[in-house]
Amino acid sequence: MTKFRLVFYPALSCFIFFILSSPKSTPELRRTFSGDSMGVTAAMMLHQSEGFALIDARKLRADDLPIPDSISLKNARNLASSRRAIVIGDENEIAAARKNLNCEIAGWVPSQTLNRTTKLQAQWEISPRELMKNRARFQVVDLREDEEFGSSRIPRSEKISMFDVAKKLDKRAPVALFCLTGHRSAFVVEQLRAQGFSNLRSVRGGWLDWKNQGLPLEGD
Repeated sequence: MTKFRLVFYPALSCFIFFILSSPKSTPELRRTFSGDSMGVTAAMMLHQSEGFALIDARKLRADDLPIPDSISLKNARNLASSRRAIVIGDENEIAAARKNLNCEIAGWVPSQTLNRTTKLQAQWEISPRELMKNRARFQVVDLREDEEFGSSRIPRSEKISMFDVAKKLDKRAPVALFCLTGHRSAFVVEQLRAQGFSNLRSVRGGWLDWKNQGLPLEGD
């Protein structure tokens, strides 16, 4: 077993490095991430930690939510050739990305088996004023990134990274999640619902809507 580990883990590390450093023509790119929410999460973490561009090349329907912090294939055409990107899409969409983009495609998330994330139904959302009236009922979680955080927040909210919420929240507890605009929190609520969380709300319009409605803020 020890001998197996000594051989297997260095080989795995070399394989991952090869995948991420390969040119656009490498056929193994489609194996970089799994085609599920875990693959999307891994891609988003690389986007945030390493600066990879995240390109959502899927043909979205009117009620679909794009992946948070991603850009469309059309808007990605202006990315510099030195930029590394991870593309989300099926084989045809990946082929189109390779043909039309100047940047390096370092990996992709095959979307054939990826669950579509649609706009939340009303029962999974809560307006800023509704949350203000029922504040005592909810644990309020701030999903904003560090660069979005600034100096103010919704009173008595707790800042948790979107990558850590599943580990830190009770699946049955009433929780209201907000981000800057409501986009990321809606995505997270959809993902957590699929994992068995049953009492979640995404704050519609996020922190910006809360502030624009003149509702109280802490640390302002």
